[in-house]
Amino acid sequence: MCLLLLVAKKIKIFTNVITIQYIHSQEQIMRYFTCHPDNPIKYSICGQLISEDSFLHQKRILSEHVLIMVNDGTLLINSNNMCYSVSKGQYILLRANETHFGTNTSKGRLSYFWVHFTAQLDVLSHKKE
Repeated sequence: MCLLLLVAKKIKIFTNVITIQYIHSQEQIMRYFTCHPDNPIKYSICGQLISEDSFLHQKRILSEHVLIMVNDGTLLINSNNMCYSVSKGQYILLRANETHFGTNTSKGRLSYFWVHFTAQLDVLSHKKE
């Protein structure tokens, strides 16, 4: 819940439907994740990672979704066989039951907020124009 408030300007709420959008740069596809009020988000845990140098995210598969918002530095991460470089002011949604792991160690300081939650997410996408 704490992180969702911090990224509220990046999350749109329309008639009780939460929409999180991002552009997958390699495919140039806009993806939307929506959560409907009849199956609300259930918060699990949140926190902040601060690493002064050389952080590498562990490889794992979680039964919860993870929303990460980077405050400083760049997180290099692979999620579901797609590589991402998430920099200051950007965020990524790691979906439940998909493998994610760090692809390279961070250079310098890395700081990000994270929140784990469960929800039934619908995925919609369209080609970016």
